Amino acid sequence: MNPGPGREAPVVPLEEWARWGQGTLEPMLRPECLSRLAQSRVGRVAWNEGEGPVVIPVNGRVIGNEVFLRTRPGSRLALALRNAPASYQVDAYDSYQQVGWSVLLRGNATWCDIDELPPYESEHPLPWAAGDRTVAIRIAATEITGRILRP
Repeated sequence: MNPGPGREAPVVPLEEWARWGQGTLEPMLRPECLSRLAQSRVGRVAWNEGEGPVVIPVNGRVIGNEVFLRTRPGSRLALALRNAPASYQVDAYDSYQQVGWSVLLRGNATWCDIDELPPYESEHPLPWAAGDRTVAIRIAATEITGRILRP
């Protein structure tokens, strides 16, 4: 805020700004977590490697307590998630209003056959990137948590 020549900007005490500028962080109930997971088409998958955690954005589909991904044969993702603990996270936020939400699905990743994908093709994960995405991965949830930041 520029008050103009010869004027000083008003000083807002930190306590007052914090009261106005910060929201309330609340846990999300499981039904809301599942709903937000089911509506999302892009998330981040995470797993551990010897040098530390790896997190990459992916296209995924969540049906019930499982997330399905497709990737290239021989890719880092395919090799890491053949049979391993993994997480899938989705979120959304509005930086202007300083609100948002996040849902985390933790579980075990395994390869599955393409015919094990959800029964309707409209429910299949649809990769945005071109190429041979014939490796299907399922992450079966052992835990689903979420939180929401309200004004």
